[in-house]
Amino acid sequence: MDTKTRILGGLFGVACGDALGITLENMDKEEIHNYGYLKEIVGGGVFDLKPGCTTDDTLMVLCVAKGILNNPEDPQDSIGNEFMKVYQDLMKYGGTTVKCTIEKFLECRDWYEASLHSSEVLSWQAAGNGALKRSLPVALYYKDYDEIIKITKEQSQLTHRSKIGERACLLYNTLIYYYIKGYDKNEALKLALKEFDEFYEITNINKYSLNSSLLAVDSLMCAIWSIMNTTTAEEAICEAVNLGGDAGSIGAITGGLAGVYYGYDALPKKWTDIIDKKQELLDIALKLSENG
Repeated sequence: MDTKTRILGGLFGVACGDALGITLENMDKEEIHNYGYLKEIVGGGVFDLKPGCTTDDTLMVLCVAKGILNNPEDPQDSIGNEFMKVYQDLMKYGGTTVKCTIEKFLECRDWYEASLHSSEVLSWQAAGNGALKRSLPVALYYKDYDEIIKITKEQSQLTHRSKIGERACLLYNTLIYYYIKGYDKNEALKLALKEFDEFYEITNINKYSLNSSLLAVDSLMCAIWSIMNTTTAEEAICEAVNLGGDAGSIGAITGGLAGVYYGYDALPKKWTDIIDKKQELLDIALKLSENG
C-alpha cells in the first residue's frame, strides 16, 4: 500500500470516527445498550449536529497539519496560529484544557506560559486527550523517527503539560510510524511497547475493563484495544465509539490508527462521502504526501 493511501486513510479515519462517535458522546454503557449498536453516521448527540459534521477532533488535526506544512522545520508557532484562526470553534467544541490554554494565550500571547498555566489550574485534567487526538499529522508528514518524537512532544506541550499524556501521544505516533512502514499490527504494538512499557497492560486488558474517559491514557487504551481486536477499519471504529464516554474523540483516535493501517479504501464510502470537510481533508492529504 502506498503512503498516500495511508495518509488519506488516517485523516479520513479521524473524521469518520469523530462524526460517528459524536452521536454517542457522554453516553454510558446502559444508554448505549438502550440506543443500540451504532454503525451509521447519523449526527445528533450533545451538539445536535447534522450527519457528517465533525468537531474539534478533526479541526485540530487539520490545524496541526497546516501548521507543519507552513513551517516544517519549527511548526509550533505556526500550529498555534492555526488554532487561533478557528479558536471560536475550538471554544465551542474543545475540551477543558484546550479552552483554558486558549483563554490564557489570548491574555499573554505565549503558548508556553498559557499551557503551564492550564496545567497548574486544571491539575489532572491536563492529562486529557486533547493533544493525543491531534497528534496524527506529525507521523504522517515526518519520515525520521527521532523527528517524529521531537515534534510530537512539542505539539503536545503547546496546550497540555502532562508527562503521561505526552507519552500517550508518543506511543500513538510510534504505532503510526510502524503502520506506514507496513508492519503487521501485532508486530507494531510489540515494537512500540519496548519503548513505552508503561502501557504494557493493553496486551492483557479486556473490553469490560476499558474506561472510555477523556484522559489520554484511557482513550489510547480504548483505541488500541479496538484495532487489535477487530479485522477491519469499520469494525475498529465502530467498536471504539460504542464504548461511549468520550466517544467522538476515541472514535477519532481509533480512526487515525485504523485508517493508516487499513488504508483509505477500507473506510466505508457511505461514511467518507458525507464528511463535511471532505475536500479540505483531500487537499491536506495530498500536501502531506508530497513530503518524500
